[in-house]
Amino acid sequence: MAIALVFLIFIALMVLYFYLTKNYNYWQKRKVPCADGVVPGIGHFWDLITMKKSFSECCRKIYNDNRGHSMVGYYNFRSPALMVLEPELVKTVMQTNFANFHENGLKIDPDLDPLLANNPFFTSGEKWTTGRKRLTYAFSSMRLKILLESVKQVCEQFENYLDTKLSNVGKIELELKDLFARFTAQVVSGAGFGVDGLSFNEEKEKESFYTMGKSFLEPSGVNNITFLLVFFLPSLSKIFRTPFLPKKADRFFRTVIADVMEQRRTEKTPRNDFLQLMAEL
Repeated sequence: MAIALVFLIFIALMVLYFYLTKNYNYWQKRKVPCADGVVPGIGHFWDLITMKKSFSECCRKIYNDNRGHSMVGYYNFRSPALMVLEPELVKTVMQTNFANFHENGLKIDPDLDPLLANNPFFTSGEKWTTGRKRLTYAFSSMRLKILLESVKQVCEQFENYLDTKLSNVGKIELELKDLFARFTAQVVSGAGFGVDGLSFNEEKEKESFYTMGKSFLEPSGVNNITFLLVFFLPSLSKIFRTPFLPKKADRFFRTVIADVMEQRRTEKTPRNDFLQLMAEL
């Protein structure tokens, strides 16, 4: 009886192994280089599962390890995926033959993330085409010059922020990643929404765009799990009702946009930020 049980367990494990790895010769069959380090059932994202690295860090490793190739195959869990490295091939995919590559591999559930579901980075088909036309118009050279004025104002705020810190002690040590995260958040709030994001105001840091963005973009255990569920295991994401954008952040951005648009309807003041450009389309 014990021998039969062990045999059945062995057979079950073998069947599971073959099920988890049956796609793992996909790239080899097509003579395409494949990244090293594939783990059965998980693919090339073991470090993401174990929270040792973020998704972008895992992709960077695949890229750095395969720079000698024009492209490299890897696996999102059991699904084959391709990373294109050679600039000319990237141009072919993104421009020349884009009609054959327009389907988006990243899907967002509109019921869980209604804001992100309308972002062109996560749409496809006719919805993507419509969004692309609007963005192409919004990011014309003339429009970018207009937005640049808002960026210049943020640069001045950035200088004042550093000058204030230096005036207090004369010499400071700063974490550059944190510093430029503040700068980026302030650019988004200023050039994007036409408001002060408070990213350089440490007294009101909890209310800032910097803190809000950090809450769901900074690599952490919770954020890594959320990213994993939303983008790699969407069926589990639906079961656990896990949105990528936390409810607090969703309310924050909705409130900002609603308040800004209401203010502009009342004051009739012309604005040159991205939100105004999109509202005019």
